[in-house]
Amino acid sequence: MESFDPTSKQGLPMLQLHDPVPQYAPDLGASMERVFSTLKRPLWRANFSFYEWSYEDDEGGAAAAVGIGERIYVKVEYETLLRLPEHPDHLVFTIRAHMDSLDDFAAAPRACAALAGQIRAMPDALLEYKGLDSSDKQSAVLAFLDAAAAPLAHKAEKLAAQAGKPEQDPKPKKVAEKPAAKPEAEPELPKPLGCLQALPETARETDTATALTEPVYFVDTYMFELAGCKLLEAVVAPEAPKGAPEGHVKLQIVLDRTVFHPQGGGQPTDVGELSAPSLPTLRVSFVSMRREDGGILHDCVVAQADADAWIGASKADGSDPQILCRVDAQTRRTNARVHSAGHLLDVAVQSLDLKWTPGKGYHFADGPYVEYVLGADSRKVDPKKPGDKEKLTADLQAAIDELVRAGGAVTIAQKAGVRTVAIGGLECPCGGTHVRDSSELGKVIVKKLKAKKGNMRLSYSVQ
Repeated sequence: MESFDPTSKQGLPMLQLHDPVPQYAPDLGASMERVFSTLKRPLWRANFSFYEWSYEDDEGGAAAAVGIGERIYVKVEYETLLRLPEHPDHLVFTIRAHMDSLDDFAAAPRACAALAGQIRAMPDALLEYKGLDSSDKQSAVLAFLDAAAAPLAHKAEKLAAQAGKPEQDPKPKKVAEKPAAKPEAEPELPKPLGCLQALPETARETDTATALTEPVYFVDTYMFELAGCKLLEAVVAPEAPKGAPEGHVKLQIVLDRTVFHPQGGGQPTDVGELSAPSLPTLRVSFVSMRREDGGILHDCVVAQADADAWIGASKADGSDPQILCRVDAQTRRTNARVHSAGHLLDVAVQSLDLKWTPGKGYHFADGPYVEYVLGADSRKVDPKKPGDKEKLTADLQAAIDELVRAGGAVTIAQKAGVRTVAIGGLECPCGGTHVRDSSELGKVIVKKLKAKKGNMRLSYSVQ
């Protein structure tokens, strides 16, 4: 196992320091330089990789006899960055590594499901960099994680079955009104599982005590305005905005807190306005999050003079403009309905016992879909059987219609630091905005089923 040698990195520029990291320069280079140059508050981040336990002397084939859960370890580095108050030109960077076997992770099915989702979403180059350097190893790790996460699927099947009961009951009760009281308890996370405590890139909420921007959008989907926000950064992005009038630039604003939801997790960006006394109003066209510090970037295409005014306000001594965030309400409501409808489709799929595993989700209004991973026992469409696809589509439509008619509260919780959303009794990690009750979705149309590389893509729309 390779180790980090600080002496070999001393004096290197950031790009050279991260040279082995795939896509670092185009994806993270500029933002990391900005973080290091403008850092004011301490911040933390985490990343993970995989290591395979090796035996120095394996003449007896001991390694082959050890199961993958004991042989493969997940390494998570918890990293902090702090500017020294008495020496502001110097930053202190600390790393604390946690090592836990896959067997340790098996006690936490949600962590296994989240980790498997991240592996499936990563490009091959990044997987190789993180230690999953062969397709066989990737498949073995995914098979282990999927098996460990199976209790979640079994629980979902039971809840989905309950969601189907109204068809036989003349006076159906809302699914969420069942004494959700006591779902089967998931085992408490083992204390030594340091990896899980720092597991990145899931629905884990950024620690608001250390994140650059507090994500107030998590509080309430229907909060469209937020006043009294502080201006932390105002910088012009190096790339020119596409299609903008001549003389316009892309101004990126970072606040101490925001009600704007950034694009990500299959959900599109919020749009809206930022305003402050004596400053020109900005139209926010795109919002994203910097993974390295939790700073939320509000992109605004503006004339250079307007950009200069905001940049000046961010640097002026004693200047503390109070910013008002105003999200476009119609866009937010649409995004929430489309995203929630995608979750409810998972419930419909479970209720029909199709044995499809949710994979990639695209919850944009211009063509939303959920892609499901099929296994040996999954219900498949028989191209030789006339009307098979049409019948399955009709069954899914009937199931989703009944779920919307029955309604049920959408509940959000924090479990082991991971934000979860439960719709129709089916709970999963999610960082999106959602409706309050599934009855608010209106008409959800199952538009098309399409087999895609061994998976099944279910396209839908919300009217």
